[in-house]
Amino acid sequence: VDAPEGRTTAAVEAWDLGEAHRLRDSDVAVAFLTVKLYDTDWAASLLATWLPPGVPVVTLQNALVEERVARAVGWGRTLGAIGGGLSVFMAGPGEVRRAGRRGASGGKVFKVGELHGRRTPRAERIAGLLSAVDTSAVTTDLWTERWAKLCANTMTTGVSGLTGLSLIETYTRGDTCRIAITLAAEAIAVGEALGLRLERLFGIPPRAWCDAEAGNAAALTAALEAMAQQAASMVEGGMSGTLQDLKKG
Repeated sequence: VDAPEGRTTAAVEAWDLGEAHRLRDSDVAVAFLTVKLYDTDWAASLLATWLPPGVPVVTLQNALVEERVARAVGWGRTLGAIGGGLSVFMAGPGEVRRAGRRGASGGKVFKVGELHGRRTPRAERIAGLLSAVDTSAVTTDLWTERWAKLCANTMTTGVSGLTGLSLIETYTRGDTCRIAITLAAEAIAVGEALGLRLERLFGIPPRAWCDAEAGNAAALTAALEAMAQQAASMVEGGMSGTLQDLKKG
């Protein structure tokens, strides 16, 4: 793992998919589902088949995916986790690069939540595990947190993929920043229509993004400063997931 703080090496025991049956005899504390969204259904079914009963399954993915996972493994053992500000990508087999500095996002990088919204000991334990990577906490409002992450991704992921620009460039160019503000305002409006009330997006109130899109000068300044701070917390080379996929063909 290459990060701004330096390089660390971990010895990982990797299994082929055909060895998934080994899970049934393993002492598993928690399963993290981290596949691409289009691989969710079969991966969750594989866990449902071979994971020992009662082991919680945490979807550490983007989007509103908990229902799909719960249909496979059961609602009672499904939790959601959000990773915001990780800025990581696979540079090659077994080689992970992180562009964001640890603790630099200004908020909690990982947020773990039960689907029913209550704080539980297992959610606390899972958040504790993730704190070895970066700041983490338990959320009692998983769905709003999910939407906040979707808003953030909406602002940059597609723009980076379409233009081929890095995340730092996307956050700092005048033209891409204005597009990102427009996308943020629309995503926030959709969330509010669904009854979701975001508290902050990139450190400022959601209303600021909507006001910036409407032409309010003070709000526009605040939005541009928020994106500049996001860029300042990163190092060069970070790409959106969409751009990573496109570069890999």
